Amino acid sequence: MKALLLVGFFLFPPQDEEKVVELLEKVRVRLKKADVISIKARESLNMDGAAVGSIDWEVMLKRPNQGRVFQDWGGGIGLLDVWDGKTYWWYAEPYEKYSEKDQKGVPRIEGIDWVDLFFTEVQPWLSGKTGFGKVKVFPGKVGGRDCQIISIIDFYKERLWVDSEGRVLKSEKYCEVDGSKFLRTFTYEEVDFSPAWKKSDFSFEPHLWAENITPGPSLRPDEHLLQAGSEAPDFEGLDLDGRPVKLSDFKGKSVLLAFWWGEESEGLSPLQKIFDEYKDRGVIVLAVNIMDPAEQIRDHFQKEKFTFRPLRLDKDNWKAVRAAWIKGTLPTYVIDKDGKIVTGAEGWREAEKLKIRAALEKLLPEK
Repeated sequence: MKALLLVGFFLFPPQDEEKVVELLEKVRVRLKKADVISIKARESLNMDGAAVGSIDWEVMLKRPNQGRVFQDWGGGIGLLDVWDGKTYWWYAEPYEKYSEKDQKGVPRIEGIDWVDLFFTEVQPWLSGKTGFGKVKVFPGKVGGRDCQIISIIDFYKERLWVDSEGRVLKSEKYCEVDGSKFLRTFTYEEVDFSPAWKKSDFSFEPHLWAENITPGPSLRPDEHLLQAGSEAPDFEGLDLDGRPVKLSDFKGKSVLLAFWWGEESEGLSPLQKIFDEYKDRGVIVLAVNIMDPAEQIRDHFQKEKFTFRPLRLDKDNWKAVRAAWIKGTLPTYVIDKDGKIVTGAEGWREAEKLKIRAALEKLLPEK
């Protein structure tokens, strides 16, 4: 019944092509005058009368070729696209992965007038689409605001809600595929043609713990790691009471150094087992958290009954540590009494555990 009502709604409104042209011209004029535009919209999909899902969009675009588009998929999942005219970044949360590349290498961004990116469903209307299919216009409302509803019927059945000032309030696209009926709706909750903006809106600074997955030359896993025999780069962290601790403070001792973050870090349980096995033979285990606050780390250690030594990094020393120590997945290293790298591992597969134990056996005195 809903589908029949919807089809009838498209078929019978009175036609007024001149009004359609006038309304779309108002939209074009507003777009051409704007140097920066910001948009908040909700996209929803309905299939056979039932809601399938929705995405919340936050968009800011600036002439000639800068932009920021965030998609909130719900459930903590979000996708971010940012470009500043030279560089394009893509970021996914909560997976904490991002990529960075030359903007010219992204066809869907580079070479497309920024107006083309204005409202996923609106641009076809501004490209002469009214010359196709049956065009009609009639009055309506969106959120209590008066507007005109433009309807086009061709392969799709489409509607566009435009107010008297040329603001697009809503768009719909309806089609039938393989016996199923699909209705895609964009509701534009906020549209600002002169928003306040700052330079940082069109740049991206990854979180301390984010992983760069930009495609590049393939590396063997061990090529991410510091070379055995090389000097272990010194760095300063903080204990959970905020006191500075340097790696070089432990020179003269064998050190197992592991970088980690988050309560679900898979490395800590194996680390505790290794510590229990080797603590009486003089090994120092340092678990360096790259981002979490001291209280969170303390609570986690107490909850899991970890007894090795935690350190943490702040935003000031993190960058230096990342540049010196972390080239891929968060690593674990065995360091000898002279401060030299003995071996390193990424992850805690059985092969990595055996590799770490073998290095410790060579360094430590007999039981």
